[in-house]
Amino acid sequence: TGATYDDYSKLYSLDFDEPTDFYFGMDMKMNFMQPKGGMTGPKGDQRMVFNFSGDDDVWVYIDGKLVLDLSGIHRHIGGSIDFSTGEVTYRPYSSYTNAAVGDVYDTKTFRELGLDVGEDGRLKDYSTHEFHFYYMERGSGSSVCEINFNFPILRKNTLAVTKQLSVDDERVLPLLGNPDFT
Repeated sequence: TGATYDDYSKLYSLDFDEPTDFYFGMDMKMNFMQPKGGMTGPKGDQRMVFNFSGDDDVWVYIDGKLVLDLSGIHRHIGGSIDFSTGEVTYRPYSSYTNAAVGDVYDTKTFRELGLDVGEDGRLKDYSTHEFHFYYMERGSGSSVCEINFNFPILRKNTLAVTKQLSVDDERVLPLLGNPDFT
């Protein structure tokens, strides 16, 4: 018979036989471009975000500045970086349902964190940046690490071309639409 939901005595063993060491770490590094207004997606209508939820140590650096700090041994918590607002938020999560269980308990702005931002507090439109993520699992039992993001990633040795329509009279912009250029 295997362990049941009421039997947590073997929670930290794989296949319920041999104790397993879950200590590990990882890092991820990439270059990205800040799209106009921090919005991305095929139609430019999705907020560009980086979300993490999990336990133990997480550090996220942008251009060498510590932006998200979830360091220390702790239960499941989460942090979000919203590039459309220039804000970093922290919130508690349920370790059982992987869902937010409370209100945001801390908020930082890109400006407070020392990033080079425009007047609106966001990274400057079409600017390029370095992103570095570090994760350390210090528990000897289960581990939680969930990451999602939607960055326009810049590959090495490539050229990216974008277009931006500008007009002298803003009233004509809706008339132009968003034509494709080849």
